[in-house]
Amino acid sequence: MLQFGLVSSRRIFYAGERVKCFLQSGSAFASGRAFLRTNIGMAAIRRREIINQVEENLRPAGRDWQDLELRKCADDRYELELMLTETGVFELKPFFVPADDPDKLCWPEGDNLKLKVESADNVGA
Repeated sequence: MLQFGLVSSRRIFYAGERVKCFLQSGSAFASGRAFLRTNIGMAAIRRREIINQVEENLRPAGRDWQDLELRKCADDRYELELMLTETGVFELKPFFVPADDPDKLCWPEGDNLKLKVESADNVGA
């Protein structure tokens, strides 16, 4: 069973902070690679799609999603640390791609994680 999450119990962060994401298995992973599908760092594209939807009645194309490779840090765990540079609400979820079946994406159960990044000006406010 795959588990995923943040190495933090918080879901509200400030621009300039870092967040570490992980994908973990109950046993050693088979040979393969792990990725994080997220829209973190793509706020400008997301905002443009929202504007196009309102002003031109265009459906959002979802171009704000990207796959970032996680680093294997143990036989049963992959991690990735991200710098949060943009404000907004973002989603993320890791997945595993077995080397012997690269067309198969192994997703952990559950919804995407959501986190909010506020302006650094709000720290302590």
